[in-house]
Amino acid sequence: MRRIKVALDILRARRCGSTRHLPGHRPLSRGFAAKVTPGIPSVTAREMLDSQRRSHVGDIHHHLRTSGILKIRLLFPDDDSQYLERIILNLCAHHGHGPPTRHSASRGWFWDVRPSSAGIETGVPLARSETMQEFQWHTDCSYESAPPKYFALQVLQPDRYGGGTLSLMTIAKLAHHLSPAVQKALFEPEFKIKIPLEFSKQPDQQHIMGSILGLDKMDNSLVVRFREDLIEPMNPRAAAAYEELKVALNQLAKNLQSED
Repeated sequence: MRRIKVALDILRARRCGSTRHLPGHRPLSRGFAAKVTPGIPSVTAREMLDSQRRSHVGDIHHHLRTSGILKIRLLFPDDDSQYLERIILNLCAHHGHGPPTRHSASRGWFWDVRPSSAGIETGVPLARSETMQEFQWHTDCSYESAPPKYFALQVLQPDRYGGGTLSLMTIAKLAHHLSPAVQKALFEPEFKIKIPLEFSKQPDQQHIMGSILGLDKMDNSLVVRFREDLIEPMNPRAAAAYEELKVALNQLAKNLQSED
């Protein structure tokens, strides 16, 4: 699988088997082999030239803005991800999307997502997506001062054994379970957010200070950043609000599992 940081207003979790101003972000989902929820829109690209057609790019932009998530089916081989790169560039040129975010100081827009033993052998830090570890509820790039608005993931080779489980949750649903006082506290930049070594871009910067909740500048919708193992509240009010956020998230996660 090849990945590019370019939020879906969702949180996501995984079990193995354009930039915005914020304090928050939305991801695109990983392409695991799984049932696709009927509500997720889909677009088909029949040839590489579709990536240059304004109507095709416009359809993609429309679905991203209205649904926050989109599945694109390619009817042609594209192991070099040229289609994806051209779509991103055209979204930037014609629809006001920001440029993609670099993975780290040593890796650019794209990187391969696959289990790797390289880190064990060389001591180089690995991202969670490069291991077989379970990934709890999170938003991607929660450690960025301006998290990317969308993520694109291209499945180069489907998992031979059916993949893992991908779960998605809308932020709007989560917000209904948070009191106004809790939301107000989560809007304050009173959280220390660790930058994982594998995503470091500046050796002397190990964390940022930021809020958990924010507002999308384009439509004023609620956005969030969340990755529990990276976030540390810096005062009692922030800690109490953060605990309520986790309680609400865990309860909603249980409800989602019971609906499956």
